[in-house]
Amino acid sequence: MNDLTCPECGSACIYKSKKFDAWICEDCGKRFDLSDRGVKWNDGLLSSDYWCTEFYQYAPSSLSHSYRQLMHYVEEGNIGCTLFLIRDVFELMIKIPTVILFDSIYSLFENCEDYKILLENEPKLESLYRNSMQILTTGKWWECVRLGAGLSIEKLDLNVFDEHRKAVLSDTVSYLKQIFKLFTFQVPGKRKVNMVTWRNRAVGHSCLASKPEESYPEIPYILKMFKKTGEESLPYYKKICFANSNKELLAGIASGVNVEEVFISYQTDACCHFFKIHDFAAGRNDSISYYDGYEKGKAYLLDYGDGNRYKDAGLSKIIMSAKNKLDNKTVVMDNASSADIHEDVLETADIQQLEAQLSAENQVVYIDFLYQWLMRQVKQYTSGVFVLQSERGMGKSTFCRTIDQLSKSENVRWYTDDLDGWTEFMESTAVRVWYFNSSYYGRKDIYLKGIKDVLLTLEPGYLENEVWIEPNHLVGNLESMWGNLTVCSEDLRKLYFAEAMNLTAGEYFKRTNKNKLLLVLDGLDEMKEGRTLLSFIPSSEYLNPNVYLLITCRTDDEIAPELAKGISGGVCTTKLIFKRNGILEIGQARNVTGKNETYHRAITAYTERSVAGLGSKIHMESAEIIERFESRFSELSAYFSLCQLNPGFCTLRDVDFLQAFLEVVKNNSTNTYYSKVLLILNTLAWCGDSLNLRELAFLSGEGYVSFRFLGILNDLRAFIKVSRTDRGNCYEFSHNEWEESVKKRFSSGGIEFRMRCDKLLDCLDELCLENRTEDILLDIYEGERWLFTHMLSIYVRDWPELKENRFEHLSVNKLECFAEKLITHSSDSTKEVLVREIDFRDFYQDYSRVLELYGSGRVNSKMQVSCQTNPLLVTIAELYHFLAIDGKISHSRDHRRYMEIAGYLWHSLSALSDSAEEASAFRKK
Repeated sequence: MNDLTCPECGSACIYKSKKFDAWICEDCGKRFDLSDRGVKWNDGLLSSDYWCTEFYQYAPSSLSHSYRQLMHYVEEGNIGCTLFLIRDVFELMIKIPTVILFDSIYSLFENCEDYKILLENEPKLESLYRNSMQILTTGKWWECVRLGAGLSIEKLDLNVFDEHRKAVLSDTVSYLKQIFKLFTFQVPGKRKVNMVTWRNRAVGHSCLASKPEESYPEIPYILKMFKKTGEESLPYYKKICFANSNKELLAGIASGVNVEEVFISYQTDACCHFFKIHDFAAGRNDSISYYDGYEKGKAYLLDYGDGNRYKDAGLSKIIMSAKNKLDNKTVVMDNASSADIHEDVLETADIQQLEAQLSAENQVVYIDFLYQWLMRQVKQYTSGVFVLQSERGMGKSTFCRTIDQLSKSENVRWYTDDLDGWTEFMESTAVRVWYFNSSYYGRKDIYLKGIKDVLLTLEPGYLENEVWIEPNHLVGNLESMWGNLTVCSEDLRKLYFAEAMNLTAGEYFKRTNKNKLLLVLDGLDEMKEGRTLLSFIPSSEYLNPNVYLLITCRTDDEIAPELAKGISGGVCTTKLIFKRNGILEIGQARNVTGKNETYHRAITAYTERSVAGLGSKIHMESAEIIERFESRFSELSAYFSLCQLNPGFCTLRDVDFLQAFLEVVKNNSTNTYYSKVLLILNTLAWCGDSLNLRELAFLSGEGYVSFRFLGILNDLRAFIKVSRTDRGNCYEFSHNEWEESVKKRFSSGGIEFRMRCDKLLDCLDELCLENRTEDILLDIYEGERWLFTHMLSIYVRDWPELKENRFEHLSVNKLECFAEKLITHSSDSTKEVLVREIDFRDFYQDYSRVLELYGSGRVNSKMQVSCQTNPLLVTIAELYHFLAIDGKISHSRDHRRYMEIAGYLWHSLSALSDSAEEASAFRKK
């Protein structure tokens, strides 16, 4: 960076001002531009001013290799990988001495006669224990450095240690005092920055950074800080390091790492002394993994080589034992200020910032014609079935989300002033939307349940004073009516569907101020068996007055001929064909055609706004951009999101955005990061559902929500979005086009997803073995709960593929064991909570279907049990029977619902039973 000097006075004290979009010299105040100087961000950064080469020789091998790799990426000029390695080097620099400290204080805790006296003498010690018993973000590690640096060794009774163990603890505390003062840097013209603050900010930034000499002027100053830290660390690591079971030191980049067990070595003038460490550092895959935190009763270690986290059973027991002791003691915490912690923990604000960037609310193009057309149909017809057909990427689903009254993110706000009559329309009409997903494979039991759930939700759930208020659902006969749809004969489907809608509308009219009901079914073409749904759609004469249905799909030339024929020959009252080059409105009495000026006005306004937001990064006119991407909103939206990430995308002409994006990520990040990106895309593509943060992290193998995880989601913002649902904020693809692209690009992704889920089912086994099945009801187990409630449905959904794949085995036994133990071991007082969190009726139906498809006697049977009178099915029926007859139910409407569910389940079991006596007993129940 030596070339970055002021052209006026030659001063190196210059900085990039975002306000003036220019470089400014601190000494003479001159503003100037360096864009034509040909300056590279890594110019001069390989000189000895920035590196401590002796550090390679003495630092622990993992730190030495990371530090050397950092130099390699700086030499290559790979900014993305440089940023990742800066974070790794910093984390290792503070983590390694801290895990050595943890080993000492846990040994002290285990061997002292009275731990209460130990903690009273030094309160910071208890704070260290408490910090170690949670997931440790970078700032928490830094807090442990602060606490360790503040320990008063003289207050501790160290007689349980020999002189060398005492020396390890004493020298580590002294070293922590040194480095606690070192991890700050200052860019000329800016404030001094703590490395934790920088690290947390940088993790949220993209790995696709462009012009890093402007965006990251901190890099040379961080490298100088690392050099100074390395020089100060040499005396410590010359005395204290790690070794393997052969007493070979695990230090330096040239060390031949052969690691199974890890020891701490302490060098004296006479010889080396070795102590076994409590797996805070452990050998795995011929490398050292380091403690990463404690959650859900498990201790996690992180391998910096492959980026994977894994659980350590031995360390889990040690920490759990210490935690149980501390929990039985009155807690006296050493309170740290926010300045000490440097705002590192994943607070709500961090997640809110990400979700604000990913919110589809920021990417909405309002097309007034569509709202006017919908109001006109409802006003013109007493009841009706309307069809909206639009070309790919023109915003059909976005339109549906803006009218969805159960969605909290995109509901209309601007219409009051800009669209006459819209406020009155929304106040008088109950609008409920169901979004189809290609993962359903045409299963009517899934989409009919989804339609029923949204229609029977009077009010969505919400947070009030940090307490979750459950959604207000309609119950009673309506549940049974909608349930009959899955089993009725095909010739009765239209009649049953219309009757269910009519009865639901009647309840709305009685219980709310709404006098109309509009059900929207969005994306019919996304289902493989869309014609199956058409067999349920009634004609308008079956619908009561003020009951309406709106179906959306792509245009006829973009969907399967059979589906197009079904829609064209169907029972719709009116149809709107909404194309980029024109509008065709087909009604009962007339056809209206015209140019689609309203869409082009909206797209032009959106494009001009986006181009203005990018400023000088983009050099094309709005009209050229619109023409390049054929006026498709989905592609324009992705294009502008990618341009915000990296101006290199501004010249993109290949419309395969996902491929272009993945190539850039692969070239600008580590293999570990790239693999995590693919895992998240794979999870979203094959889960068949939108997922909240914990669910997505768990199913993607991340384990828990971390800053790294949020950073990856930020990089993916061109392809995913956040939608607010009654389950909270959930993540999904922003357009079906990206999901299809992922599935096409990774054809074996479905197998990979199922095999990953199969492995994750081990988590349920662990909860069973530890008698902690009820823990699945806790919020931190949302990922495990999703897996338990959805895995059977995935087996049913993927039956065509699974029956062919003989190498894939179903872990139904794990789900059976967990369900049986969860129900039978739950206390009477928690059974109602259990069925509120987990819909065992759905579990019952999916389990029955799995037994039918894969049970004994079937072709390619993957199970040894049959459906008839299966014990688990009886256990589920008994659960609802208890709640209906014996349980103390808080609400009468719930009591009635449990009675209906129990009756349905007993009736179902009586039909399955091959014993007349047993069937009779079930019917009596």
